[in-house]
Amino acid sequence: MRRDTRCRRRVRIASAGALLALASIAAAQQGDVAGEEQPPLPPELQLPPAPVLTPDEALAGFRIEEGFRIEVAAAEPLVEDPVAIAFDADGRMWVVEMRGYMPDVDGRAELNPVGRIVVLTDRDGDGRMDTGRVFMDRLVLPRAVLPVHDGALVIVPPDLLYCRDTSGDGRADSRMRLEEGFGGRDSPEHAGNGLLPGLDNWIHCSQHPVRFRYDGHLLHRQATPGHGQWGITRDDVGRIYYTTNADPLRADLFGLQYASRNPAHPNVVGINERIAHDFRVWPIRPTPGVNRGYREAVLTPEGKLAEFTSACGPVIYRGQTFPATHDGNAFVCEPAAHLVKRYVMREHEGRPVAEPAYERREFLASTDERFRPVNLRVGPDGALYVVDMYRGILQHRIFMTTFLRKQVIARGLDTPVGLGRIYRIVPEDTEPIEPPRLAGAADEDLVDLLAHPGGWWRDTAQRLLVERGARDAAPRLRRLLEAPDPVTRLHALWTLEGVGALTTPDVLAALDDPDPVVRANAVRLAERWIDDERVLEALAARLDDDAPGVRGQLAFSLGEARSGGARALMRRVLTRWADDRQVRSAVVSGLAGRELPFLRGLLLDEAWRDDDPGRRVAVAVIADSILRSDSPQAIAGLLDIAVAARQARWQREVILDRVAAVIQLDSDNPRRLRLARAPRGWEQLVQPAGKEPAVEIARRLDGHLDWLDRLSAPPAAGTSIDKALFERGRRLYGLYCSTCHQVSGRGQPGVAPPLVRTEMTLGSPQRLMRIVMNGMTGPVEVNGQRFDLLMPPAPIYGDEAMAAVLTYVRQSWGNDAEPVTAEQVHGVREATRSRRRPWTWAELSEFQD
Repeated sequence: MRRDTRCRRRVRIASAGALLALASIAAAQQGDVAGEEQPPLPPELQLPPAPVLTPDEALAGFRIEEGFRIEVAAAEPLVEDPVAIAFDADGRMWVVEMRGYMPDVDGRAELNPVGRIVVLTDRDGDGRMDTGRVFMDRLVLPRAVLPVHDGALVIVPPDLLYCRDTSGDGRADSRMRLEEGFGGRDSPEHAGNGLLPGLDNWIHCSQHPVRFRYDGHLLHRQATPGHGQWGITRDDVGRIYYTTNADPLRADLFGLQYASRNPAHPNVVGINERIAHDFRVWPIRPTPGVNRGYREAVLTPEGKLAEFTSACGPVIYRGQTFPATHDGNAFVCEPAAHLVKRYVMREHEGRPVAEPAYERREFLASTDERFRPVNLRVGPDGALYVVDMYRGILQHRIFMTTFLRKQVIARGLDTPVGLGRIYRIVPEDTEPIEPPRLAGAADEDLVDLLAHPGGWWRDTAQRLLVERGARDAAPRLRRLLEAPDPVTRLHALWTLEGVGALTTPDVLAALDDPDPVVRANAVRLAERWIDDERVLEALAARLDDDAPGVRGQLAFSLGEARSGGARALMRRVLTRWADDRQVRSAVVSGLAGRELPFLRGLLLDEAWRDDDPGRRVAVAVIADSILRSDSPQAIAGLLDIAVAARQARWQREVILDRVAAVIQLDSDNPRRLRLARAPRGWEQLVQPAGKEPAVEIARRLDGHLDWLDRLSAPPAAGTSIDKALFERGRRLYGLYCSTCHQVSGRGQPGVAPPLVRTEMTLGSPQRLMRIVMNGMTGPVEVNGQRFDLLMPPAPIYGDEAMAAVLTYVRQSWGNDAEPVTAEQVHGVREATRSRRRPWTWAELSEFQD
């Protein structure tokens, strides 16, 4: 049956949740967040109101790649405010409806419990959903759904729930809280989402620092960095992809969990890597309604968005319906420009690289300003499904600039709400297929589906076998280990792991697989037996593997071991591949707290006597990790090594150079370094008789080192902090800053600079205050990393609140700068009240006090 697609305006009743919006409303009445007021829209970019179109009318406004067609799969009133979808084993579409999101320009009543999870069914197989039922309602800003174990996992902040219908009426009457700690009520843009089943049988999230395994009874969790923003996807070989606002595609080329092992080694190579380098977008209509459209170069002279600003909802195409030219391609939403971009993926030295599929056009674009694609999904039929929130307001209230707010009000973009569409894209000649019926399929049929050309079919078959614990299917799964397609062999391996039937012989055989991706996955699967001598011998045979992914995985996996034999093999790996930055980083990621003995053992090897560029970098990376640990005992031991390096003086030079860099020896205000004791032989090293360059560095360092027998440095500024102010700053930092700069303050490559021991953090507080109040734009180099920033003002209200956050930043993670006071903040706010643009680093560098 067809549902009426006439648009309706939904009137929602305010509740106590409106109180949360009062702060942002008051800020909007006084100007923008942190006191910033933007210029008005130029007359030539002022547009008439955007009319609300019916779904069929909206179809006429699409421009899509030649050879494809777009059609309505579902629309209001069947769905309202959709933000994510998933398909269950029988092909039903589960939809997350975030119906409370921004009901008006001030976000009043946003916490009303009006969100829902609905399940849609296409009964006649024509690609359009015919019926829907409400599985859950009365939810506050739900964020994700994943059908599993005859029910569903659902993120409803702050909880991860497992929900089931036990009575057969289609509604969830059983809800079990599995996990707490999900954000999304105060700042829906910056909180966990996704729930992506991985090839590795873990459930991965975007923007949440944990991954999960759920067996129907217990939830197993493992810490990971909280990368990404909205949306998450994977490719055929298990690599995870996500976006940030301005960065359309980043990836974890190895397991994300490895990046959480060593807090002294942030920014692990191969994790959170930039995959797309061309950020340009090509809207087919003017897009002045962009949050920071007043900034130079954000809009083109024609008033169109120039580059991504709200990239989200990515998907890697793994279906069976698109042409072969589209297999493995990445598709990314840009709702601020009303389009979906296509990137062609290619492999370069074992790493994916994304390049735009076309020049000056997009895979899908619309002339309708209310078209808001926020998520993508490939369905059982191989179609690409586009989740369109269909609304005028996209930006959340706590980040909305006055520049955008004025446009929303002037053009009536705040109404109506309660609409939404889900589109289906297929090649023009595509015929409908029968919906899947896998929930009741036999185990042997599911095993056979691991060789299906469609990724949804393979993933669902693997999930069902693992949920069933189908150990009896192991013989049939092992036969697939000889399948001609390496992707099929990968699924067979991980399904054996998931059902608890993987054996050492399975892994040893896979280590000799002709495909490097299978070999790399076999190395990872070998971690279960990593200290077994037979396994270590087989891993050692991969030492000269010329596939970058295999040797990188070998370096990561050996870090999971604790035996002396595994540690010795790790040193051999680094010796063989010291010039490989991936191997260097992977090794150090697995050394948390053990860097010093590892370095000592490494440098005893005769091969490390000879100077070599790769070995220099390797020693520097290990030394940096020791220095970041802030362990006085380990740092003293590191300097012991430098003093003792008489026959390989390049080692001494590298170590002392890294110490000099950490204390910022060449700056106007070098910091002091605390050691547990005097380094052995240090006094002799710094005697005037020595003439080598490294000794000159040691003499300069000497005045900045402290240990017990020496006059200690003055107490750090942080020792007398206001604890209440510090704790308030910690909470605010976690809410507004940690998503980009990370809980550790280490930042993210290409996204947000680190805050640990940087000139930006430890220098004049005048700089930080101005950045938080007005934002920052343009290039800046921080600790040797270049960032091209477009940071908005922080939504932190009040002088005391801002002082708390900045005090926390300046006195955490080993930072020891003076606290910031509310009086200082007030003074800067008054001095900059008339400023209308973000700061550049060149401007900020003028502030020295």
